[in-house]
Amino acid sequence: MSTPVSGSSYIIICQARIGIALGDDEGKKIAAVSQGAAQLSAFMQSYYKHFNLADLVNISTLQHALMDHVNGKIPLTPDDVQVKIKAMVHEMYELEKKYV
Repeated sequence: MSTPVSGSSYIIICQARIGIALGDDEGKKIAAVSQGAAQLSAFMQSYYKHFNLADLVNISTLQHALMDHVNGKIPLTPDDVQVKIKAMVHEMYELEKKYV
């Protein structure tokens, strides 16, 4: 999972992982993975002219669940949050691999 695949997209994912690791609370970890996902999706859409928006469904679904959690709409346990964060990072790598 941590083998470099490409340039910019890999750096974006690493930046998100660093933010997650350094985040000293749940909110900072969620913010880090969310910002990384937003940067990665923006990069992929602008760089790859054949980019398919449907490829963002998994990331978008996870991002939405985390947003609902921080906004108090759906309660998640700390373990649930960690699972969603790990899943988002995994989906970011999968998105990168699909286009690189």
